[in-house]
Amino acid sequence: MKYLFLLFPCFIFSQNMYNIDYLEKNNSGSYYKGQLFGNDNESIYVKTDTIGVESKKTSNNDFIIKDANDGMSEEVSISLPLSDEPTVYFNKRQQYFNFTTPKMYGKGRIIIRDSLPNINWEITNETKEILNFQCQKAIGKYKCREYVVWFTKEIPLSIGPWHLNGLPGAILEAKAIDHYFEFIAISAEKVKDNSNSIKSKKNNFNNINETVSFNEYLDKLEEGSIALSKKIINNISDNKIEGGKILSIKTTSSFETHDLCREKNKKQVIKEF
Repeated sequence: MKYLFLLFPCFIFSQNMYNIDYLEKNNSGSYYKGQLFGNDNESIYVKTDTIGVESKKTSNNDFIIKDANDGMSEEVSISLPLSDEPTVYFNKRQQYFNFTTPKMYGKGRIIIRDSLPNINWEITNETKEILNFQCQKAIGKYKCREYVVWFTKEIPLSIGPWHLNGLPGAILEAKAIDHYFEFIAISAEKVKDNSNSIKSKKNNFNNINETVSFNEYLDKLEEGSIALSKKIINNISDNKIEGGKILSIKTTSSFETHDLCREKNKKQVIKEF
């Protein structure tokens, strides 16, 4: 008796999925926690408030005395909790990424859609250990700002915090040369990939109706800063000056983003009366 055996190919679909937590610091000295979930096809990074990070504060009766290089000024430092969770989502198959941010020029949040960052990394031979992972140093520029990063091939995913990725391994530490951003991994582990981790984080994009390109966003920021200057001028012009008359008022309008490639054009807003 002859038996006919039919052999069917067996495909096992599995992906590497890692969860990496970071401590994020910006140039104002504020600390945040960042959580990154990533697999072979997509990744998502969410920034949240940091709880339990000690801040250097003086007692109520202590004052800091220092020489002043400019005229009279008043500075107030305020730390506010995040009103939302800024989120960066990478889709490598469709070659795009989205990230959320406060509008700055109005109420609510906005989704900014951009092409994947094309960072020309220079990989060096310098190594060090982070969280028991052997890491390698790389240097690259994103939006004309230079970053020094440490990545590990032991996590075989081209992922990293915020907008930074594109290396043959996960980025565990990243610092801008001018200290604009710093990211340091505080934990990293391989997790089961059931796609729910990324899907749940993508909920941060829900209920946001406005999506623009990054260049459109910068244009809107410029328009918003000019509108704010006009509002300030109108408020000042409403005040009466005893024995005098306001002939003209002018202000300087400007804004800052992480994009150093765009020339910082300061706009002067003038109104004559």
